[in-house]
Amino acid sequence: MKSTKFKNKNIHIFNSHGIGDVIMTIPLITRVLRENPKKISLTLKSEIEKNIIDIFFPNQNIKFFFFKNKKNISFKNFSFIRSLRKEKIDLIIFTEGIDTKRSLFLSLLLNIRKSIPTKLNLILKILKNDIDSSVHKAIKNYKLITNNFEKDDFDLSSKCYFNTEDLLIIKKTFKDKNIKIKENFIVIAPGSGELESYKRWPVERYKKLILKITNLFPEITIFILGNDLEEKIGKELSQINRNIRNLCGELSIKESMYLLSLCKISITNCNGVSHMAGAVGSVVIGIYGPTDYKKTGPFTNNLFPVTEKNYAPWYSKKNIDGLNNSSDLKDVSEDDVLKVFLNVFQKDKKDFLGKAYRHVELEKLL
Repeated sequence: MKSTKFKNKNIHIFNSHGIGDVIMTIPLITRVLRENPKKISLTLKSEIEKNIIDIFFPNQNIKFFFFKNKKNISFKNFSFIRSLRKEKIDLIIFTEGIDTKRSLFLSLLLNIRKSIPTKLNLILKILKNDIDSSVHKAIKNYKLITNNFEKDDFDLSSKCYFNTEDLLIIKKTFKDKNIKIKENFIVIAPGSGELESYKRWPVERYKKLILKITNLFPEITIFILGNDLEEKIGKELSQINRNIRNLCGELSIKESMYLLSLCKISITNCNGVSHMAGAVGSVVIGIYGPTDYKKTGPFTNNLFPVTEKNYAPWYSKKNIDGLNNSSDLKDVSEDDVLKVFLNVFQKDKKDFLGKAYRHVELEKLL
């Protein structure tokens, strides 16, 4: 059985993608840390993704580097390469989904003797144009280093940690912003990142869904969550009802995660908020069209996916150019989502979780 040893070694993990991808790397990082490496460092996309890691690994001495994804490696990236070379890394791990040619190029430039995948495997992957999408990305990341699975490594909600100082700051922020937490509030995340609008359920459908939910439950509070680039969508939805609050761009990652940890249900597109919600134990009603929730959805047993009747996810990096917003999502109706919402919202947790989607791959591997 494959099992890479990390004790007393300087390990670097490279993942320059967004929030969801970083959360799907947490089981891998957990496994590496458990073997007591001499040092561990991470390359991430930005400070936003670093905040995710800080929540799950608050007491670990992890060093961070940042690398922005571009089609070609620019001269600006050479300062990053120079800094990383000084770390004298023993082993670099390129997580699932990182461009293969970029991984190979970086492993050569960084002059690191060992890499996962190995340089030879990277070359073979390039030659074969090999894209294995048969299993969930969290599993694929974990299998980079071992086939000996520990179920606890995938229990993200138990690792999510807010210390006393964090909670005081968060609660003060909520008070200052007049964010009042009521029982059974829900979160809606209608965005999907600035470059991935094709993953968005149409805003008009969200409006109709919100109207139906608020008509059935007049006292329910709905928070619209997303980044500052999605503020326009949030503002449009918040005008429907006085109990809807637009928080797009208002909260930090920690504040958003804390809000989601208190939330019973999160209704989302395929986006970073869906992974954040799943990681802290919120029930996720995910609306999917181009992407496959079985492979890149939140890796949680609290996931209730909603798709069109003839769901056939097609997403790949090669065929996303030129697509209109809401591609393959227009056939998901507000009644489809409402039906799932009512089944979950009106039942005790022990009753409805039995109907959630199960990532059977993990059960088979344990």
